[in-house]
Amino acid sequence: MGSTFVLHDLSMWDGVTCDIRSGYVIGLNFYCNDLRGELLGPNSSIFSLRHLQQLTLHFNDFSGSSIHSTIGDLVNLRHLDLLNSGMTGDVPSTISHLSKLEYLFIGSIDSLPNDPIKYSRMRLDDYTWNRLIHNATNLRAIFLEKVNMSSVGESSLSLLTNLSSSLVSLVLLDTQIQGKLPINILKLPILQQIDLSLNKNLRVEVPKSNWTTPLRILSLSGTAFSGYNFDGFIPPSLFNLTQLSVG
Repeated sequence: MGSTFVLHDLSMWDGVTCDIRSGYVIGLNFYCNDLRGELLGPNSSIFSLRHLQQLTLHFNDFSGSSIHSTIGDLVNLRHLDLLNSGMTGDVPSTISHLSKLEYLFIGSIDSLPNDPIKYSRMRLDDYTWNRLIHNATNLRAIFLEKVNMSSVGESSLSLLTNLSSSLVSLVLLDTQIQGKLPINILKLPILQQIDLSLNKNLRVEVPKSNWTTPLRILSLSGTAFSGYNFDGFIPPSLFNLTQLSVG
């Protein structure tokens, strides 16, 4: 496939969903389709699909290409999945224009030892994160894996409390976030999954009392985790989480 990805005869493609009444393309699910090229480059036909609600590119290889700022034109997107797609570069600030987003999955991949192509991690800066969380108030799931978020600090993480009525799953896995996790994040009322693993410079202290949430999954391995200022013991407040199945 060439450097620019162009769509033709969409109705004939597997993974393409069209609205029955209008005929508009509303879904592209290219999960593990061995796609290659510069799919989200400046000339991509995908950006002309202004009614698109789902874009899934999980498990493809776009050879270190980046996401063009025109992604912000897909204002009807509700589901964006770019995990393990071989993309690098900055997550454009225009992603914050996607105010209807409910599911966001972005992740970098590690280069194999003998791979001649070396991928760098995608980067999500503090400004883009702040604008995204401020605008996309319907986010239900945030899954960011091996994305460089080292510039995102405690005050920016605290913005997640704005999603208290929507956020169900929060995964920031090996994202280089640092500082202290705002304790109110652990108390979000409908949050069922928190995975902050492999952020060695992130300090996490669990609530000492009155901690009752519907959490089912809590993973803090590889973080600077503490309970009552003595590591190695299970903080008593964890026993209040009656639905917790994985910790």
